[in-house]
Amino acid sequence: SQLEANYFFPIAPDWFGRFSAGIFEDMFGGGASEVLYRPTNGRWAVGLEVAHVWQRDFEQRFGFQDYNTTTGHLTYYHELPFENIRMVLSAGRYLARDVGVTLDFSRGFASGARFGIFASFTNVSAEEFGEGAFDKGFYMSIPFGLFSAKGGTGAAQFSFRPIQRDGGQKVVSGRSLYYSLDASHARSLQTRQADWGR
Repeated sequence: SQLEANYFFPIAPDWFGRFSAGIFEDMFGGGASEVLYRPTNGRWAVGLEVAHVWQRDFEQRFGFQDYNTTTGHLTYYHELPFENIRMVLSAGRYLARDVGVTLDFSRGFASGARFGIFASFTNVSAEEFGEGAFDKGFYMSIPFGLFSAKGGTGAAQFSFRPIQRDGGQKVVSGRSLYYSLDASHARSLQTRQADWGR
């Protein structure tokens, strides 16, 4: 279901870049690039990601269908100064070529688990989209280290949408710079040091 290559590189102080290519998910594959600005001690960051993707064949092998599109988002991340809550606001073009915004709130815990909710509003009409008129859902991420005395890397991810429609859908195009760099960011290191021994 996934076979991709990701190349990360520094651009300048506090600036990072990424190139990704391959089979990104069950439905799409292609190429993507991302640029992220994240101040060393800041609570915020801004990123821009652009991808060109093709819809995969139903056999889920290496073939593709005729449908292809360019998708991209400008995203603002903010670590709010209370309850370890993160806000993510992104605006851009989605897989169905609709345009709109996605708002995401999540809360992280000292264990490394994170729970969040999201909603996407695009120019797809309420009649065309159906129930609720916009995409919404919740998700959770639970680190594998919670289940092993030796610890470990990676996490189990779960998400749920009460209704699945084409509108408001983003492609999972490679490994996000923000989340890949999160563990090594100065604020994350300071937080872990403050929580050490609890």
